[in-house]
Amino acid sequence: YSVILIRMVTAMLQKNRLDSATYFMTLANSDKADNGPDAKIAILQTEAQLKIQSGAFEEAERLLQKCQDLIKQNNVPVNASAGTIAPDFYFAQLRIRQGRLPEAIDFLKKDISRLLNNRVEILRDYRLIADLYTKTGNSAKAAETYAIVLAKQDSLLADQEKYRSISFEAE
Repeated sequence: YSVILIRMVTAMLQKNRLDSATYFMTLANSDKADNGPDAKIAILQTEAQLKIQSGAFEEAERLLQKCQDLIKQNNVPVNASAGTIAPDFYFAQLRIRQGRLPEAIDFLKKDISRLLNNRVEILRDYRLIADLYTKTGNSAKAAETYAIVLAKQDSLLADQEKYRSISFEAE
């Protein structure tokens, strides 16, 4: 039940409907089911995302630190049953909102190293790093990172095309 609610929160946040996101977050936090550590972490990181968008940066920081602690205590993988567990990405979002772009880049690099084979999220992180390098005036690093983005994007598209043709042949 909580997993569905946090997906609702995420959808509301994408539409910037903070009141609705807060409502669903309250429901997720009041769910008394024993969800396990991965669901608790997913709830915490989603609530942190809500706090970041609401401007409650200190609360977001506290929630994300709690996520990190739970991940270490319970050895929770990136690909958990409750969804992708990536608090470093949200730490980066927080640092961006705080105007601390070099720290955001560092968090995104940590996120990439933890994401392993989650290529879509890795591509997202590299794009954001490239944009941040551009904003900080480091055009050489930005160009280098954009080259990584293009290579990873080409690889992802090639694999999608391969699977599409395999699917077509199977049909």
